[in-house]
Amino acid sequence: MIVAVGSTNPAKIRAATNAFQKAFAGQIRLVPLQVESGVSDQPKTDKEAFQGALNRAKNAQRKIKADYGVGIEGGIQKHKYGVFSNAWIAVVDKQGKVGRGTSARFQLPNKIIKQMASGDELGAAIDKLVGGRGTKRRGGAYSALTAGRLSRAKAYEQGIICALMPFLTPKYWR
Repeated sequence: MIVAVGSTNPAKIRAATNAFQKAFAGQIRLVPLQVESGVSDQPKTDKEAFQGALNRAKNAQRKIKADYGVGIEGGIQKHKYGVFSNAWIAVVDKQGKVGRGTSARFQLPNKIIKQMASGDELGAAIDKLVGGRGTKRRGGAYSALTAGRLSRAKAYEQGIICALMPFLTPKYWR
């Protein structure tokens, strides 16, 4: 089985590898690909973030005619309870069937929100908060804000498995 992932980010690749191994035990060839999301660098609505994930999944799947394409797009959303972040996940197959999922949604601290209001993306704001570089290619905001108890890859892995539901239990989705 060939799985095209619309990203070269190590955390996203690890998440997709783990999710597909759990879902379809066997030979999986995962191909990371740089593809366009077609949305802003920091989506600010669920609609925009999902569209980015769907575009990435479709673009990756088509690029190499894979069995599945996976797109993951993080975003932030303002709610009455605060500003939250999560990733939307889209999985598409050769026939164009789409599965949708999300990672765990978490509230952003005011320090991060202020950094983002001055123009930083979430990853850059987290880097400044923790005094590091490239955190989004490792544990991400999840790891930084949970003191290492939850990584970006683990959170995305669960979202990918949720997006695979229509492919794992098709009889319930007819």
